[in-house]
Amino acid sequence: MSNYIEITERDIFKFVFSPELLPHDKREYLEKNTDRFKEEIELCLSLKDNSFGSEVDEIAKRVESYIGSCKIVELFSSDNHFEKNVQRLRLSAASAKLTQKVNYSSFADSDSNNVIKIIKNGDQTLMYLFSQHSVTKAKVTLFPSETTYILENISQPIEILDEKNIEKINVELF
Repeated sequence: MSNYIEITERDIFKFVFSPELLPHDKREYLEKNTDRFKEEIELCLSLKDNSFGSEVDEIAKRVESYIGSCKIVELFSSDNHFEKNVQRLRLSAASAKLTQKVNYSSFADSDSNNVIKIIKNGDQTLMYLFSQHSVTKAKVTLFPSETTYILENISQPIEILDEKNIEKINVELF
């Protein structure tokens, strides 16, 4: 059994502005791991410290609204990784065959409204995001490495580092 605790931006916001609304286990985890979330906590603290009275409430409402408009989706492998020979090169003496391999990986949420395809072709690894939601930008985090990418325009693929064992992908849609 895993004791994995997922901390979101909303949790950090609540930790700073209204810790009593944060579940006990998350509050305790953040208290013990403030170094890990140092930048995020400092940002919220600076908002809180640089605001006065009703401004704090107004800023808190705007930040909460922004955080609430983001949708985080978990994607899991939807197929086995496979290789496909897409090009065969034959030497003139037919003494050897050189093939170029393309590796595909697909990740999807439970209802396949969001799908990520990772295609490795030679030295290049491209990630494509397909979403049924009307979004243009996304933040993608690969696990367990926790490597994060920002897709400024989801209609275009981005080149990513080659990762061997991706267990899941979190996508934050904007």
